[in-house]
Amino acid sequence: MADSEGERLWLQHCARCHGRDGAGNTPRYMGQPYADLSDDHWRTGGDRVALEDAIRNGRFGEMPAFEELSRQEVREIIRYLRELRGERRKR
Repeated sequence: MADSEGERLWLQHCARCHGRDGAGNTPRYMGQPYADLSDDHWRTGGDRVALEDAIRNGRFGEMPAFEELSRQEVREIIRYLRELRGERRKR
């Protein structure tokens, strides 16, 4: 069970490729450096606008677009990703 809306959305939309911990160690994407969101070498950059764009529009033919997510849902995913990375404290 998810502790937050961001975690629920992450598990539903992101974890299959990026892993529960964001490190990208999943069967399909293991060894794919852009699936690993736990380091500081993100292909899209780490600012909120770039992350929102990547989630909404997809990236590089590998990451699907999630146009159905609301702006608030996208922000919850980003908030949770920042928690995974240790950038934000869990509430």
